[in-house]
Amino acid sequence: MNDIDKHLAECLFQNRKCPFRKRSCVDCSWSGTLSDIPVHIKPKHYSETAEVQGHFKVTLPYLSRGRRNHQAVLILGELFYLTWETGFNPFSFGVYNFGPKEETEAFNTALNLVILKNMLQ
Repeated sequence: MNDIDKHLAECLFQNRKCPFRKRSCVDCSWSGTLSDIPVHIKPKHYSETAEVQGHFKVTLPYLSRGRRNHQAVLILGELFYLTWETGFNPFSFGVYNFGPKEETEAFNTALNLVILKNMLQ
């Protein structure tokens, strides 16, 4: 990858799609710069966004087979996007930070998973 391609892939001012559209196929036509994503998320996706101070705990609702779920979490000005999906056997969970690449390495994520058999529908 040459320097121009690398810059374009990581540029903070590059036009980006709404993470709800990109990661979870939600019908949202918004696009803007990386720094504008939290400004867009708070009013437009407020019912699917939590704002917390410091550490947070997420209880995953709707664990039914074949369902994809998502939530945005704003923590001290940083935007994280969570997705989880249950298939017929596998379970997947992802945490994405929408910030400059060199700053995302400073964050740690831990996943503790307790599954109660009767919770899966």
